[in-house]
Amino acid sequence: MSSEDLRPKDDERFRLLYKTIRSFVYAHENEKGYEFLNSIDLNQDDQLFASYIKLYYGILSINLKYDHRGKTILTKLLQDNSDTFLVDSVKAKIYHNLSVIYGNEEQHALRLEYLSKSFELEKKTLLNNANYENYNLSVEVYSSTLYSTYRQYEAAYRVLQEALTMPFNHTINNNNHALYQNYVDLLLIMGIEDKAKLIIQNLSAFYKNKSQYFLDEYAALLISLASHYYQQNNYTSTILYATNALTTSPLVQGRITTRISAIRLLSDLYYELQQYDKMEYYLLQGIRECKQSDKKLLANAYLSAGQYFAKLYKDHIAYSYIDSAKHLYYNQLKLPLNRRFENILALAYFDLGQYTQSLVHLNNVTNVLEGNSNYTNYLFWDNNYEKALCHKHLEEYYEGYHLLSNVISEMLTKYPHLQDNSSSIQNSRIAILYRKVNIALADNLYSQYEKSGDINTLQEAMASIEVAGDGLDLLRSKQNYDRDRLITGEMYYDFTLQSTKVAMALYNATKKRDYLEQAFSFIQKGKSYALLQGIADKNYKLNSGVPIETINQLNHNKEQYDRYMKRYNEALFTNKPDSSLTNQLSEKMSLCMASIDSINSFINKNFPQYKEEQARIPSLSLAETQERINSNQTIIDYYQTEDEIIRFVIDKNAYQCDIIKVDTDFNEALQLVLDELSTPFIGQHSLHHIRHFAKASYTLYNSLLKDLEQTVKGKELIIIPHSDLAYLPFESLLTEDVSKQKPRFKEYPWLVKSQTLSYAYNTALLDYQSHQPVEFNRVIAFAPEYCGQIIPDSIDFSANMLLDSLLPPLEGAQKEILSIEQIYTTKLFKGKAANKTNFIASMQDNDIIHLAMHSLNDDIQPFNSQIVFTSEDSLTGSFTAAEIYNYSIKSPLTVLSSCSSGSGQKRKGEGLLSIARAFTFAGVESQVMTLWPVNDASGADITSEFYNELNKGIGKNKALQNSKLNYLSKADGIHSHPYYWANYVLSGNTNPIKQKMPKGIFMYLLAFAMLSVVILFIYDKKHSR
Repeated sequence: MSSEDLRPKDDERFRLLYKTIRSFVYAHENEKGYEFLNSIDLNQDDQLFASYIKLYYGILSINLKYDHRGKTILTKLLQDNSDTFLVDSVKAKIYHNLSVIYGNEEQHALRLEYLSKSFELEKKTLLNNANYENYNLSVEVYSSTLYSTYRQYEAAYRVLQEALTMPFNHTINNNNHALYQNYVDLLLIMGIEDKAKLIIQNLSAFYKNKSQYFLDEYAALLISLASHYYQQNNYTSTILYATNALTTSPLVQGRITTRISAIRLLSDLYYELQQYDKMEYYLLQGIRECKQSDKKLLANAYLSAGQYFAKLYKDHIAYSYIDSAKHLYYNQLKLPLNRRFENILALAYFDLGQYTQSLVHLNNVTNVLEGNSNYTNYLFWDNNYEKALCHKHLEEYYEGYHLLSNVISEMLTKYPHLQDNSSSIQNSRIAILYRKVNIALADNLYSQYEKSGDINTLQEAMASIEVAGDGLDLLRSKQNYDRDRLITGEMYYDFTLQSTKVAMALYNATKKRDYLEQAFSFIQKGKSYALLQGIADKNYKLNSGVPIETINQLNHNKEQYDRYMKRYNEALFTNKPDSSLTNQLSEKMSLCMASIDSINSFINKNFPQYKEEQARIPSLSLAETQERINSNQTIIDYYQTEDEIIRFVIDKNAYQCDIIKVDTDFNEALQLVLDELSTPFIGQHSLHHIRHFAKASYTLYNSLLKDLEQTVKGKELIIIPHSDLAYLPFESLLTEDVSKQKPRFKEYPWLVKSQTLSYAYNTALLDYQSHQPVEFNRVIAFAPEYCGQIIPDSIDFSANMLLDSLLPPLEGAQKEILSIEQIYTTKLFKGKAANKTNFIASMQDNDIIHLAMHSLNDDIQPFNSQIVFTSEDSLTGSFTAAEIYNYSIKSPLTVLSSCSSGSGQKRKGEGLLSIARAFTFAGVESQVMTLWPVNDASGADITSEFYNELNKGIGKNKALQNSKLNYLSKADGIHSHPYYWANYVLSGNTNPIKQKMPKGIFMYLLAFAMLSVVILFIYDKKHSR
């Protein structure tokens, strides 16, 4: 370039300079670009070319973090009086790069001002220069700043819409892909999902075709999708897109923003999933990567770690990270107050319980917002919402109330369609904030009511609850995965609890039955509601005409996805992660998700009734619940809080509700009884201990049922427990205080002796009850072969092992299944035949399923709980709860005669996550399950008696009751302890069952009957002669 002889003509020379510098920038070789500019020998008379050299010096200085030098150069160039150099297109470049510097300096108002100037000049010169690339770049950065920094969604939307109408932007190409990516991001934020879907498909295809050039850009698109799904509580899709973004985005010096976004999102996600080891893994990974590249990002990574350790009550670690973040950000980097940094700082102090300190930082956020007129109301609303939460905890209710009331008023003024549940705004972040504000206002008002007793305050709280509840119902109706529904239920557990308290307080104050109905409705949404949603969704599909084959294919893809995700986590969270393996598994997860999305799209397109069905609330009203039971049945529905139990008693023609106070004595009695029941009894306890247990058992009965004795006398009870009561078999409660009598378990007045009981997860899961028997084809019974010696509690069953080779034999299992064969037509699967393949092949045949086998409960990852069949060659016989969820099982009754099949991890807002729950989700109508490890001998006796009783044509609940009573009548003093008999409980439909007569037998009997008629006819004829 410096040679006069070789120098090209002016236009080409300038173009060549521009393209050369751009190549250095795109290759992240900014220092080499700087060296290249230094190597050019300038002619002193060539001022125009020299000015361009200075321009690129300034631009490269910014990329090399020499902001002061770049700012000096670019500012001086703006003072150039040369009309030849300082044309509008050059001014646009200078303004754009100065905006970058002002952004780095945290001068956001100046950044937006210069971006706006750059954008207007690029638009002005577009027709003359035809520089589409620069125009699109200006639109991209300007629109992104408008919606991401300032939440000016409508303004950004107008800018992007205008740009995308340009002829050169009608299709996605190298010069506008980032523009389309911004458009997708904005559409998702605004809740305009349908419009975004087609663009996402086209943009994804574009990036995949050019993957080696646009890895970071493709990762950014994936992060947009992950963030959207996270906001919608779709955690399954969030995991997929965030992990794909992380494996796609290269770890390049100076370009780690996308990776850090993915890491932060995964940290958030695994906190919600309660997988804290994975959360910590990603937090620390973020810190490691930031240390290598960007101190500002490192300060934010420290702060995020501090916030999450505060959430986990690890205060010492939290303070250490928070202090490190503040020192680095303000003392070392000497950065001015930043809205986002101060906001996260406020949230961290909030989680530490430092509400006054949190308010200090939230006020700092307010000062930043007020100092820059470009910030929209959304950020002020969010800031005031968080302040109100602090005021509530400081018992400054009126301050919080005024903040929240003003936010709601302003939001409805600007977005009146927030009140329209059919509007697309319901999918937006604005609607999410509106819902959160209403929840906070209801909480604030209820706290005021507790102090003042003003019923008007209570009614205002209910109005906010109804608004928030409508939005939450809409959100939950769109969820397709059980884990997503579970987390949503847990996130909104406090809201459900608060709603119930408000409704009950209004009922007690007014005696209006409508409020009691509302309380019942809220309670049902806090009890196994995710399970109810999943079952309802399957029924909605069938009712809408979706073929069972399509549903099974959808479930098969979900099962495959879960399997790949499990393997991905196993490969990633090791001491030496295999990146090639994780990339392969990530790709397989993506293919499975694409198949799942394709089937869901097919269903939505071809079965429009499904969408209407999906919007229905699956829970039942009190009147609908009454319709489902017989006159001889009574439902007792318990909802347990920290200090009380709300009890609904429902029979065919009436219902009542009352509140049972829970105190320390009650909790201690419950814990003592649960410990006693689940501990093997061999006569080891003292007289004092046994009497203490008897007293505790009666204490629970006295609190939970004593006052209902006349109401429920002679009735079949359907217990719908909640919280810790789900671990309790009510049959083992003592109906009299025998604590001072000589311990004789056989003669104790156990509730099982006077009452027939069954259980349900939720009233809406009760089928219409009748005395008519339910037909089944046969019994299929499985008793696998085990050849180990290791007790289940000591096995690391998270590993992919052949567990049947480790677990000890179950001698009683063979007795169980052989006794069934004496009563019903039975197909036995023993030893090697009792494998997973045979079970899966039999699960659609409308059989009674009997599983006499080992089960393993994972209290940390309940979806990994499993029943253990016999292994097949190298294939493990483990059948996890996660797998069971993705199958359809047609069975009127399943007997899970394995350890603790009805017990599991307790989750707020849902209940126990057990193996039995998975079978209910899969379609089993009723099941006998166990609440603690089974005693081999007594378990075999009880289940054998159960089938004998069933064969008499009585209800399943009565049959189980009789089998326990028969066992008790024969048991000795030790084995009549409830440890041996009370753990078997019945959940679901209680109707009698009847085996269908096999076709061959029917024909034989028919022929026999016809032959008998012929013989009688001949006999009569002879006799008449």
